Amino acid sequence: MTLLERDREKIEEGREEGRNEAIKELILKQYNKGLAIEYIAELNEIDIEFVRNVITKNITRANN
Repeated sequence: MTLLERDREKIEEGREEGRNEAIKELILKQYNKGLAIEYIAELNEIDIEFVRNVITKNITRANN
């Protein structure tokens, strides 16, 4: 693997990480506005377990 290929791979990993963080923020905003977990998953076409995990992890952090 060349340095250029490695750099491109790292850039793509960073983009993916950024997208995941944006999705998590969107889920939390919608949940805090009172939307149901099932509706958030359906609305954003995201797996319901992923939505539950995001919410559960962030509620746990907020309570600690």
